[in-house]
Amino acid sequence: MEIHFTISIYFKSKYLFSFIILQKKIMNLKNLSIYVLLMIMTSLSSFAQNPLRKVVFTLNENESIVSNEYYLMQQFNKNRFACMVYDNVRKKSTFIFNGKRIKTGNFPPEYADDLCELHSFNVANDSNYIITYQQNNKWYINYKGIIDGGFEDIKVPPRSWDFIIAEKNFDYLYKLADRWYAHKNGKNKKIDIIESQYNGSKYYVFFNGSSFGPFQGTSQLQLTQSGKYGFVYYNDWLKDWHVNNNGTISKTYEHISDFIILEDDKYAYIFKENGKWFVNINGSISKFYDEVKNLNISAGGKCTYCFKENGKWYINDNGSISKAYDGISDLNILPSGKLAFSFTEDNKWYVNINGSISKGFESISDLMVSEDGEWSYQFKENGNWFINNNGNISNGFLLISTDKNGNLIWWGDPGKIEISSKNKDHSFYSSYKYEYVVIDGRPIGKSPAIQSWYDEKKNTFIWTAIEGKELLTYEYKLD
Repeated sequence: MEIHFTISIYFKSKYLFSFIILQKKIMNLKNLSIYVLLMIMTSLSSFAQNPLRKVVFTLNENESIVSNEYYLMQQFNKNRFACMVYDNVRKKSTFIFNGKRIKTGNFPPEYADDLCELHSFNVANDSNYIITYQQNNKWYINYKGIIDGGFEDIKVPPRSWDFIIAEKNFDYLYKLADRWYAHKNGKNKKIDIIESQYNGSKYYVFFNGSSFGPFQGTSQLQLTQSGKYGFVYYNDWLKDWHVNNNGTISKTYEHISDFIILEDDKYAYIFKENGKWFVNINGSISKFYDEVKNLNISAGGKCTYCFKENGKWYINDNGSISKAYDGISDLNILPSGKLAFSFTEDNKWYVNINGSISKGFESISDLMVSEDGEWSYQFKENGNWFINNNGNISNGFLLISTDKNGNLIWWGDPGKIEISSKNKDHSFYSSYKYEYVVIDGRPIGKSPAIQSWYDEKKNTFIWTAIEGKELLTYEYKLD
């Protein structure tokens, strides 16, 4: 006598486990039950590994993630992350970098005594972070894991609105015995610096032992390698603006922007007079425009700017006028002399870099070009923000925090994340509105994704998440 048993177990409509037990004689049902149970346990054990859930950091009981500071990524199969957490009892913040507690103190926006400031970090490299902090009225810096300090002041690039120096490629500046020094690769060099300081209710500019002021406000400080200096100041925001170009004071304007000076005595700036906008290039005044912005002047003297006429925007490229655009932003001169800028046409935003034009996006922001020609910008597509760094595209940064109980708080509308496998057979979707992600039409996990990737080598969806006090990575292996 033959008895045939077929048992099928379904998991999320993906996994079908079947077996047929053939028994020529009457089978012991007790043994059969044990066998079936073992099969189920084996199946459950196998499924439990998909997704693979890994806790990369756990917050303390009284800690929450500080708004706008969270950043989590996975790279080269190593869980690397950085975040700022706040202790609601101690009233202090702590910078966490790749699982280590680096510094605890009064990080902004706490602005108090013993101030700490996080300037930059890159989780892809060990110890790649920069923090300055105040202790006993002295300033210190933790520069990529090396602490230096006991200074009167410290400044860290990129250059700030309140100071500028002619030196390039320095790690940080510090003030000692009322003199400024540039630190680079363990070596220190005395430097000249022009800086603006707020004293009481007025601003002053200091350069090489000389002081200028008082002013209601200052901006656009300039300093060349040969020691030429300049700055813009105003005594009435609406009508009393001046340029100090190496000691020569301009006439009074209604407004001034984009002031630039070069080594060969070339200079340029935008000014407003009688409600009209003009450009002054080495003393030569342009025609008037409705608006002017993004003035650039290269080392060779090439000058570019954007102007608006009759509701349309144009680029003046050293005298050559471009086609009309609905809008233009972030105009830059590349080292080659070509241009980089973003523009809008027919309700789409585009990027033009060296004549190569991107496809249209919903929005563009923060187009930046370095002195060596590297470039990056952020773009919005299908409701999501991305970063294009020299052609390498990654997820944009999401602005989130947690409350003291670990509940997620989203700032603004972060949109959604939607990706697919290489062969398009598998889909991944996440929205901040839902406390799970969706893979191939099924809910996974207990929270939305913060960031996500498709790993082609592993044929795996990978994403990061926050669940209560745990920072996590998930890996979901595909068939």
